[in-house]
Amino acid sequence: FAGIASLRQGVRQARWFLIAWSVMIIGGIVFSLRGWGWLPQNNLTIHMLLISAVVESILLSVALADRIRLLQMEKEAALGLYKEAEASSKAHEIAFLQAQIKPHFLNNVLNVIAALCRLDAEKARELILNLSSYLQHTFAFNNLSRYIPFEDELEFIQAYVSIEKARFRDKLRVEYELEDTGDLRLPPLILQPLVENAIRHGLRKSVQGGTIVLRVKNEKERFVIQVEDNGAGMTGEQLDKIMAGKWEYGTGVGIANINRRLLEMYGTGLDIKSIPGEGTTVTMVIPREKGESNESRTYR
Repeated sequence: FAGIASLRQGVRQARWFLIAWSVMIIGGIVFSLRGWGWLPQNNLTIHMLLISAVVESILLSVALADRIRLLQMEKEAALGLYKEAEASSKAHEIAFLQAQIKPHFLNNVLNVIAALCRLDAEKARELILNLSSYLQHTFAFNNLSRYIPFEDELEFIQAYVSIEKARFRDKLRVEYELEDTGDLRLPPLILQPLVENAIRHGLRKSVQGGTIVLRVKNEKERFVIQVEDNGAGMTGEQLDKIMAGKWEYGTGVGIANINRRLLEMYGTGLDIKSIPGEGTTVTMVIPREKGESNESRTYR
């Protein structure tokens, strides 16, 4: 009955199952008829039960092998769908990061360029080139790559910083403390949002401005990257909301996203230390071998 029900449901292995049991039933009937004297005593009837059992075992093995092959095909198909979904998710994630360009940011930059055109044409030209570089990196197709050289991300950061410096002048200072980064490859758009947050939510809130330090330490098996500012800082409650992605409009853009990406890729997320009125230090660890994972470490 189970075999018939399965065959009706389209399970093709059920036919082997039904044939196997049919052979076994026929063998049992022949063996019984021989025992009752209704069939002659010969080698075929004497060994019919054994023969039917062997045939049944072979047919059940065929059914099992066919089922395993089908499951393997389904597994490969599911894996293909998973890879396609992962690639699509990555593309949407990058698209989300690229969408972080705010219309008011571009409007402010264009207003600064318009003002500089009358006061300092050379500076206006330089700012246009920086904006062009910034937009080029933001919408570059290679942002879909899993890893990019550190120099590409640094160029993106420097273009963004140059734009912000033109807007805020002496209120913004950025320092780079970089050890050898020739072997450093990291996920795209992983550092620029941290620098942007340091400027937008750390230094802009301070009347006298401040300094941001981008620091890269080249250690034996890893790179330690820090973005440090001496701006407004955050309370523990504010930090918890930002890391949970529950920021209010205009605050904490991208921090929770970056932390999640790092945890998925390396097993270790952002380490954030912040003191209200003193500043914030954000630290991430990138293993020298790009798929290597460390023990999971949550933010503090």
